[in-house]
Amino acid sequence: MLRPIKRNRQLDLFIPLPGAVAPKAQQELMMRSWMSLAKQGRSTPIEHHYDNQWVRITGDSENGIATIWDHDLLIYFVSQWREAQNRGLETSNYVHFTPYDYWTWLGLNRGGGRDYHLLKDQMRRLHTTHIETNFAWTEEGEGTRKQIHKHTHQFNWVQEWRYHEINGVVRGIEAQLPEWFYRAALDEKSVLTISEEYFRLTSGLERWLYLYCRKAAGRQRHGWQIRFRLLYEYSQLKSPYKRFAQILRKIIAQPRQIPEYTLREITNPRGESVLQILRIDQELNAPLLGTNSGLMATSSPAFLDDDIRV
Repeated sequence: MLRPIKRNRQLDLFIPLPGAVAPKAQQELMMRSWMSLAKQGRSTPIEHHYDNQWVRITGDSENGIATIWDHDLLIYFVSQWREAQNRGLETSNYVHFTPYDYWTWLGLNRGGGRDYHLLKDQMRRLHTTHIETNFAWTEEGEGTRKQIHKHTHQFNWVQEWRYHEINGVVRGIEAQLPEWFYRAALDEKSVLTISEEYFRLTSGLERWLYLYCRKAAGRQRHGWQIRFRLLYEYSQLKSPYKRFAQILRKIIAQPRQIPEYTLREITNPRGESVLQILRIDQELNAPLLGTNSGLMATSSPAFLDDDIRV
């Protein structure tokens, strides 16, 4: 149950629900990687440019950019907000959760001193990762009276947070999430349910590939296709393209490596390598296409790293 805890800001805290809650991810963060896929710290900025829009993600020298494993916490919050809304319960972008409940939701048996230390590191990275973007923009009027309003937005994944201990016993973590992220999570069209097997993936690249597949291919009859080169650009990988392609082919060669999807390499008329993504329940009916493959890539504005071990 939700129970309000009054704060000096006169705001109520959202308490995540106990029990099974389906994991849901924010679509904006699935098509392009907004997180580092390396387990060690990444200091090199992540940048995406598409049409007139851009996003730049940076981290401080001590903590680096938030990782795709830190992203699990954001998925947890989104999932809880959606479930609470579906039950008609009040929510807030101020949250209070216990490490035990979070780990239980992930299906992990954790609770040692090192586990709490690593969780605090995750919260620090989410707090110190800085995002600047102009993805919100509007057009008004026509012809010579037409005006384009661009809005540059800056935020951190966690605006502020506090770690609670009483006599050395962990009681919980309190955090404030960005208002736009919270509002987007309440829009059912902005989130997608993901497989629980996602959390069992140990490679950063495999995790991001699953999120990309889930968003891009979804349940489309003939799946989805994207050129290796374009996928590499979306990844913001620091390693050379050749290395990225080698590891991607290793993943393709392992059946069922990515939950819910089968990956194939095909070639388009220009001789470029193309990734074909098919849902497992649709792969038998899907043709091995080799035409126009390189032209099929998302134009939707939504968002790998040097360590992409398989």
